Amino acid sequence: MFVPLNHLRKILKIDETSITGLRWKKIKNDKLGWNKRYAGKKAGSLKRSGKGVPSYKITITFNGVSKIYIAHRIIYYIYHGRLNPNKVIDHKNNNPLDNRIKNLRECTHSENCLNRRISRNNKVGAKNISKLKNGMYNVVFYKNGKIIFRKKFSNKKTAKSVAAKKRKKYHGFFANNKKCSIEISKK
Repeated sequence: MFVPLNHLRKILKIDETSITGLRWKKIKNDKLGWNKRYAGKKAGSLKRSGKGVPSYKITITFNGVSKIYIAHRIIYYIYHGRLNPNKVIDHKNNNPLDNRIKNLRECTHSENCLNRRISRNNKVGAKNISKLKNGMYNVVFYKNGKIIFRKKFSNKKTAKSVAAKKRKKYHGFFANNKKCSIEISKK
């Protein structure tokens, strides 16, 4: 993050009633009149990544240079006063539009991947399970590119149950056993 924390705290405030989680603060000495129009209003807007994942983004201008930032990173930075450039900000409930402080946590990219929701292409309806050609269900967990657990089950329900337990064991706080639906509201 190239914008100093004190500058962000001067122009933005965390506000969970704002759909983005941020509002523009009223600034003294607004020479261009921009702040008069936007003070107190939500900061940022909804954008989608190249993969279609929605998030709130905000344009910040500092020292004459404008740059787009992801709102949840700014919220985390303002609230905690630090932001590790080697880590990402994860949404605990897996909803990228829920920027409440209690829903944000700093983690590694690998941990963030563990918290992903079930892929649209998943035909079984659960993570870590694949259906084999012989009708069996294969439960597999990897760590550092190596298989740490593999077992086959004839029953889909049993395979799902075992996979959920193993996710808790191997993924800890990042075990995501739920499907997630993202609702975009107009707060």
